[in-house]
Amino acid sequence: MTERHADNRIHADGRDIVYFAYGSNMSVQGMAIRCPGARVIGPAILDGHAFRINANHFATVVPAAGKRVHGVLWLLSEAHRAALDEYEGVPFGLYRRHSLRVTTADGDSRPALAYIARDATPTPTRGEYLEVILAAARAHGFPPEYVDELADWEQA
Repeated sequence: MTERHADNRIHADGRDIVYFAYGSNMSVQGMAIRCPGARVIGPAILDGHAFRINANHFATVVPAAGKRVHGVLWLLSEAHRAALDEYEGVPFGLYRRHSLRVTTADGDSRPALAYIARDATPTPTRGEYLEVILAAARAHGFPPEYVDELADWEQA
């Protein structure tokens, strides 16, 4: 349950946490259920990583030179972070918290909390899960070629 490379750098004001979502947590509707009151900051990019659906049929990111992952920055409270820890299975070792450097739409580079799955084995995904991700990517105005790349994941 250790937060890797984490310190106050992921905190926006010493209290709120900046979180980078790249999978189903990009969904405003989903986050309203999981983390009521969390606020969207805006789109961001994680360079040097690739999006992947793992053997548990959930999104993760893996290091990949020359690749980038589009996502959404959220402003979270500590209570939201605790709720996401549970949702992401941190207590069971399914995901781990990491502090990663992302680039905002304004071109600013900043650290953000991200959840990365322990298992990164690529696997086809369920259609409904992928549809949530695709709908969120479109809603946040991601580039069409990136949305197409996400859509290329085979549906089981």
